Amino acid sequence: MRNHPLFVGEVVFDCDVMFFGVITELTENSAVIDMNGKVKGDNVVRGWCEKENKLMFDDELTEEDTKWNCDNLSNLYQIAWGIKDSRTENIVCYEHIKMDDDYPYYSPYLNENLFNFEVEEV
Repeated sequence: MRNHPLFVGEVVFDCDVMFFGVITELTENSAVIDMNGKVKGDNVVRGWCEKENKLMFDDELTEEDTKWNCDNLSNLYQIAWGIKDSRTENIVCYEHIKMDDDYPYYSPYLNENLFNFEVEEV
C-alpha cells in the first residue's frame, strides 16, 4: 500500500532503471520521469535527482538517461523524507509491495528492504 497517491512533481525512485527522478506526467497506468523535473514542495531542490544519481550510483549520465517512461507504477518508490538507513545514512523509501515479512522501508542504495529498527529519523 502506498504512503499516499503518486502525484506530478513527486520525487520517486524507479527500481526498474535504478534512478531517482521527478514525476512530470502521470496517468492511471504510466508516468514520465525526469531527473530535472519541477519538484512540488520544499523537500528537495530541482536537479537533486541527477546529482544524487551521479554521486550515489557512480553513473555517467547522458541527456537521454535523464528522462524516461515508466509503464509499471509499482516500480516507483516514494521517498520517506526524514528517515535514513542507520548503516549507510542514506535516505530510504516506503515499501508499498506486500511481502511476507511486512518490511516498511526499501533502500535504493542497498537494493534491499529494511525493518523499523534498521532506520532512524534524520
